[in-house]
Amino acid sequence: ALAETFQERNLGVLVCVESDICPFTLDVAKKYAASLGFKLVYSGQASIASPDFSAQCLSAKSAGVDVLLIQMELNSMRRIGSQCGRQGFKPKYGSFQQDVTFLQVPEYEGMPLGNQTFSYSHEGPETAEFHKALRQYAPNASNGGYFANAWAAAKFFEKAVSQIEGPVTSAAILDQLWTFKNETAGGLTIPMTYTRDKPTVPPFCVYVTTVGKGKIDAPLGLKPLCR
Repeated sequence: ALAETFQERNLGVLVCVESDICPFTLDVAKKYAASLGFKLVYSGQASIASPDFSAQCLSAKSAGVDVLLIQMELNSMRRIGSQCGRQGFKPKYGSFQQDVTFLQVPEYEGMPLGNQTFSYSHEGPETAEFHKALRQYAPNASNGGYFANAWAAAKFFEKAVSQIEGPVTSAAILDQLWTFKNETAGGLTIPMTYTRDKPTVPPFCVYVTTVGKGKIDAPLGLKPLCR
């Protein structure tokens, strides 16, 4: 999504230290940056417990970063943009996390999220049930990509269970999942195929959700961006 959204190509990556996904994100960036047209000029790590990320902001600024990709949890994400802004560092941003609270961070305007499930802001018949459930059961929650992920996973589970004849067991659920070929749960995910006893390799596709001016945009609707 970054490569399609921005013209800038000096990439920086800032990741957490608390989880295995943190260094994995950096490894992925190193592997794919060049093929997507980016030059990786900065990589940094920080703890999500850190009260301030100014040092990382200044290091990225000194390295010439104009696109900063961040892998942090949401609370840290909400602080990084404004803290970098106070240091005079205002790159374009990308992240693996996003929710509606990012509208309160001016530095994040234009930030894209590439997610393997539907754009959480999309309004249409395919997502009407999702938004109704969110209003009913979590009216004060900050809608975000994680809600879309959970909803899509639940829809896959729902379909698998609905096809079981007999006792609902883990084995029975897996038997149904292995029948899924290019399944999208009605357009809510990229096409998924499950093969018995083999790893699942999803297609290189994402739904794009962008922090816009006063609202979260789904510029491509329910059409995934694929490479």
